[in-house]
Amino acid sequence: MNQVDFAGEPAGSAPLTWGQLAIWPHRAAIDAPHRVLNLPRTLRVPDRVDADVAQVSTAIRRLVERHHSLRTRILAGPDQLRQDVSATGTLPVRLRTVAPSAADPQGAQAARDLAADLAATDFDHRREWPLRVGLVQIGRRVRQVVLVFSHVVVDFHAAEILLRDLRLLLLRGAVTVPAGWQSVDVANHEHDHEAARSDRAARYWLGQFAKLPPQMFAPAASVGAQVSVGGDTGPAPRYLVGRLVSSAVDTATRAIAARHRVSTATVLLAVIAARVAARAGLDRCGLVMMSSNRFRARYDTAVASLNQIGLCQLELPARSAQVADRAGFADLLTGAWQASLAAYRHAYYDPVALARAFAAQGHDLAGALAPYCFVNDLRLPHEAGPVPAVPPGRLRAMADGTSLTWDVAPARFAWRCRFQVMDAPDGLALVVTANTDYLPAGDVEELLRGIETALVAAACDDY
Repeated sequence: MNQVDFAGEPAGSAPLTWGQLAIWPHRAAIDAPHRVLNLPRTLRVPDRVDADVAQVSTAIRRLVERHHSLRTRILAGPDQLRQDVSATGTLPVRLRTVAPSAADPQGAQAARDLAADLAATDFDHRREWPLRVGLVQIGRRVRQVVLVFSHVVVDFHAAEILLRDLRLLLLRGAVTVPAGWQSVDVANHEHDHEAARSDRAARYWLGQFAKLPPQMFAPAASVGAQVSVGGDTGPAPRYLVGRLVSSAVDTATRAIAARHRVSTATVLLAVIAARVAARAGLDRCGLVMMSSNRFRARYDTAVASLNQIGLCQLELPARSAQVADRAGFADLLTGAWQASLAAYRHAYYDPVALARAFAAQGHDLAGALAPYCFVNDLRLPHEAGPVPAVPPGRLRAMADGTSLTWDVAPARFAWRCRFQVMDAPDGLALVVTANTDYLPAGDVEELLRGIETALVAAACDDY
């Protein structure tokens, strides 16, 4: 085991950020938190950098010294948890040396294996830095850097910032632009300046919650369907994951977004809401959405955990539940855009204060949200390329290549239905994690296939 010794600027301590307060209780409430809260990433060392272990270790040291969020531990204070930044310390680095291979000359598979190893245990935030590092060496040269971040301190966007900075440090030895806000900066700002914003968000949440139907997923009459998980076919477990990967969904979503001048996230949200509401026989859909909260000044470059959930109540225009006619579908997209924008605007708040506001109305916040549909778009930001002109016949044929696979979810799961949207090599992945007491396996498949069918039909202008 190698190590990197660092000596950065001191930054003191602060309470947890609102994003951290939202995540922290879930560590004890979910099975195997590392499966959700560890963020493994791999970075291929640029070809023009002839880097040995010492050179890469220097780049890692400079990264940790630049971003004091990576030097943070979470400690129990007299009345609340606090995050404490250390100026100096030592970061362990695991080195894996592999033989040259024509099949894998850059060590990509070794990096994936090392990332899985490093991510296989929970972080101990009282004793451990929120970053684990590994290096894959072929000969004398380091080909891959493996980083595992704790989601308690680093969110998806912050992880991309850190990867970008490390790449620049490997190429140039320095990053000349000042680092953005770090976790303690965000926490101090929230504590000192954002109470009024949190109060407004709580009022919005209570107003929207009062308009929601009692639930989106009633108890199922029977489970019924058998599924194949890992080659074994049998009754569906209580918590089940269905993963649909579709190039047709990807192409259709981009075509619809371009035609209606909305984002692909809006298109997917609208159709998911329409299909969920149609299944329940309702004219509105309650959605819980993950927000990055990167819209505020100085938050776009912050290295912190800013994600929080927002509450969205989407009223469906007449005839739109089946995505059945052109005018209804256009109205559906407009409504989804407006409702999601309002939800994102009010997804930044003190979660302790919000739970207190719900309790004052007689509601346990976590339990009150479970009956609704949770949607989390996990796609990495990237520049949108040109929308391909795909003839309707070919687009429909693309759906023939769609795959649907099943897996078992963790033994504890808070939601009745969670949608995740992910990048996939062969298109777009729609992943539903369901409590089969409310959403049996057959209904999960029908929901996923129905979303694909609706998107393809809309993209083909086949109303």
